[in-house]
Amino acid sequence: VGHALHWLHPTFKKYSFDERVKEAAFQLNFEEPAICQSMYIYKNPGLGSE
Repeated sequence: VGHALHWLHPTFKKYSFDERVKEAAFQLNFEEPAICQSMYIYKNPGLGSE
């Protein structure tokens, strides 16, 4: 799922696009509200760059 969790996972979609969230963004005068998502990448020691 990764990068589209708010679109593809039913629970996340339910909360991400809830009218209360939209109304809060409107009341806070957000000009271009966006859904931000963080990603954590875990690697075993010794893999990747030094």
